[in-house]
Amino acid sequence: MRLRRRYAALLSFAVASASAVMLVRQARALAPAPDLVPVLFARAPVRALEAVSASAVEVRRLPREAVPETALTSPEAAAGKLAAQDVLPGQILLSGMLTDTPVRRGLLRGEVALEVPLGQGSGLYLRPGDRVDVIATVHTNAPKAEPPQEPASLLVARGLRIVTLKASSGADVDPDKPQPGLMGVAGGPAVAVLAVPAELVSTLVWHVETAKVRLVVNPWAP
Repeated sequence: MRLRRRYAALLSFAVASASAVMLVRQARALAPAPDLVPVLFARAPVRALEAVSASAVEVRRLPREAVPETALTSPEAAAGKLAAQDVLPGQILLSGMLTDTPVRRGLLRGEVALEVPLGQGSGLYLRPGDRVDVIATVHTNAPKAEPPQEPASLLVARGLRIVTLKASSGADVDPDKPQPGLMGVAGGPAVAVLAVPAELVSTLVWHVETAKVRLVVNPWAP
């Protein structure tokens, strides 16, 4: 008797489970299909102010409600444009991430290139395209054991873009592919070339010549 009851209970459970599965399948079949729309994605990294090539992008389809309003929808929307910032693979391309502003030698209109010497062993963390703050420390004759009464360092400029890094020989430095044979590469680049608004050049040059200048990477700069 007990055995029959167990079999009956198992049979009831199996029937209920099968019914639930059928109901779920029917609900899915009756549910409206998601509204998928084309979205342009980056499939390869693109550095700031580099041209966006056709091979660096791809179109995927996403539910409409998951797509940002400013998302690009086709490779044609990126054709002939430059990346306004570093773009990583897998990112959705938004209209504000690209620019068609003319660029010459990595500089936008109104920018000039300023070479800033780097100390030996510094600059190892820097990469072209980074945004940096320029900090200047004025040289004083005060004993090092005595802290200054006022801040000795000054924020001279904020969010300047590194165009390129150079060895002391003048050759471009690729930080990800060091060439120990070049002086200034084994211990870090010797010079950082910054894109500087023309109106800031005289101020920056004065500090470079009269103070100790450091570049601070600012990953949150726009």
